[in-house]
Amino acid sequence: MVMKTTVTHKTTINKAMAKVNTYFDGMTKRSFPKGIRIHNPIKKWDGSKMTFSITVKKGFFISVTTNGSVIVSSKDVTFSLGLPDLIKKFSSEEEIKNFIEKELHELFS
Repeated sequence: MVMKTTVTHKTTINKAMAKVNTYFDGMTKRSFPKGIRIHNPIKKWDGSKMTFSITVKKGFFISVTTNGSVIVSSKDVTFSLGLPDLIKKFSSEEEIKNFIEKELHELFS
């Protein structure tokens, strides 16, 4: 299953891409709800589309790798993330989507 959300921005494509890049680069240093940590972030930009993979960990034994994309246009940013069943065991799709939307709104406000 893929979760997708779009938020608008009021900046240039290049500045929006830079914000996404900086946020992504700092993910391993951040704390996320319910003790979730992000490891092994890998990203690749192709024009204004970033594809990525991340390892999502909770505690010592739960770990799953997933991937997604971020597409930056002149008006908005679309974030897509694969949601393996294991991820949904420690956070619902709605909780994940709400958290990502909140983070994107803060990033572009």
